[in-house]
Amino acid sequence: MKKYLCCLIFLYWVISIPTHGVVNENHVEPIITVSESIIDFGIANQGENLSRQIKVTNTGTRALKISNVRGSCGLAVVSFPRQEIKPGESGVIHFRYDSSRIGDFERILTIHSNSAENTVKIKVKGRVVNK
Repeated sequence: MKKYLCCLIFLYWVISIPTHGVVNENHVEPIITVSESIIDFGIANQGENLSRQIKVTNTGTRALKISNVRGSCGLAVVSFPRQEIKPGESGVIHFRYDSSRIGDFERILTIHSNSAENTVKIKVKGRVVNK
């Protein structure tokens, strides 16, 4: 009886190991990590070139695909990685702010991707003064 019970336990253990591995693989996802969550241009002169790059890293275990990057009023997205970013690799998003308007500004840059967190928002702020 003991041999029979031990064999059943061993058989169950052997059969269940591959099943657990498959279940865990279905739950892996790309994870987007950005170099900065707040970008402060500080005080800038009117008409000054206010541009920046944001490093985006895939810290997940599947390929990261950025589908779109949008800036709120005054923020223009120059470029973003169109190809998939493999796990452990990085890409760069280039954007600029239109500094023709005088005054304080606070805008949002939104990154859309296939990561566990579908969107990531980055605050962009500063003050434009008269030359």
